[in-house]
This record gives sequence, C-alpha cells and structure tokens, in this order.
Amino acid sequence: MNFIEENLIPVLALTIAFGLPAVIVSIYYKYESNRDRLFHESLQLLITSGQGVTPENLRGIPGFKEIAPRNDVRRGVLTIGLGLGITCLGVVGLGDFENPVTGLGLCIAVFGLAMTGFGVYQKSAAKT
Repeated sequence: MNFIEENLIPVLALTIAFGLPAVIVSIYYKYESNRDRLFHESLQLLITSGQGVTPENLRGIPGFKEIAPRNDVRRGVLTIGLGLGITCLGVVGLGDFENPVTGLGLCIAVFGLAMTGFGVYQKSAAKT
C-alpha cells in the first residue's frame, strides 16, 4: 500500500471529528443570526408604520423568542441526577470506588445540591 492509502482513514477521521462540530455550530449561528435579522427588520417596519410596540405585537413578529425565567431548583435536581449517574458509572461500570470518574460524579452531584439549595433560597427570599 502506498502512503495515501495508509493515511486516508486517519486523515478523514480527524477531519470529520474536528470539522463536523464546526460545521454544526456555524449552521446553528447562521440560522440564529437570520432569525435575529428578520426580527429586527420586522420590528423596524412596525415602528416606521406608526403602530404601537406592545407585547402582543412583539409576540406576532417572526423570530421573537420569549425568555423564560430560570428555575434553579429544576436545574439543580437534574445536575444531581447527572452527578449520581456518573458516580454509578464509576462504581458499577469500572468496579472501583476510588477512580476519577466516581470523584467527578460526586463533584457534579455536590454542585447540583448547591444549585438546588440556591434555588430554594431564592424562591423563599422572593416570597418575603
């Protein structure tokens, strides 16, 4: 076999491994910027036509995205589940409690516990 035939698969694998995520990200940002451009053009037409800019009019504009409030309790519980899942992978999958995967899982679980506590504190502080 010659040099090109021996190195074709590794070169293609590296190109796909590093090129595909870049292509996916660029496609995402292309559509994101098109949506933002369409929203701003529509908003400019709404303003120049003399119509009022109300929340109902904004929701009707193509490309409008409503920002949902953050729910730290939900995110914290999901992070705890992720951390415990990684911990179980380390303990059961690798058969050892003293491996880096288990430590990483416990670290993520503790971070999720802290996030959940912050979310509970934030909700209780908002009520008073």
